[in-house]
Amino acid sequence: SSLDVNFKLPVSIVDRRLLAGNLKANLDLKSFPLSSLSAIGNTSISGKLNASGDIQGPLSSLNTSIAVSLDNPQLNGIRLREKWIGTFNRLPKKNNWGSLKMNSESGSIPGNFELNLTKGGRINDLIFKRLGGEITLKSHLELFEWQANKFRLDRLEVSIPPEKSFKRIFGEVTGKGFFSLNPLFVDGQLTLDEPSLLGIKLIQASVKGKYENSKTYIT
Repeated sequence: SSLDVNFKLPVSIVDRRLLAGNLKANLDLKSFPLSSLSAIGNTSISGKLNASGDIQGPLSSLNTSIAVSLDNPQLNGIRLREKWIGTFNRLPKKNNWGSLKMNSESGSIPGNFELNLTKGGRINDLIFKRLGGEITLKSHLELFEWQANKFRLDRLEVSIPPEKSFKRIFGEVTGKGFFSLNPLFVDGQLTLDEPSLLGIKLIQASVKGKYENSKTYIT
């Protein structure tokens, strides 16, 4: 992997104070392995990230326009063997505090993904569309509300213990719920239509559960 960064930041002294002017920077990141970030967030992630673009403006209100591509993204035990391309833009004057939009390059499994940030850098909302279905995420103070509507699992892969080998799963997911990260809390319900894994097929499977105070409740 490689990272090239070029920038200019004019600095002036006014009334014995150091004042920074507008930043002009461009970056070019190639084949960055996301696995190197796993130790930072205590989460297993993988994939190859490429990014190139510009960052400019006053330090207090930077404008950003970066082209992004991601190969074979993986989060913990879930992997998607596809290439995704898109852009990340930030335009504070238009109240755009960060927006990532990406599309799958796979013609057989079309999909698109959009993530929007708040002024403070937190997730405001997210939508992941795939084969006519979608998963949405919305921020509510300390909680996130998620909904899945006929979201297809085709070509998603999950890690099967103890070998930790990845196997493809199939089916359609519908559900809703809430979760928080600190402290970790999950409450929701899921319905899987025609799920299939390791050659085992079901007509439908439903689960409702909660994780709170290090305890799991399933009904």
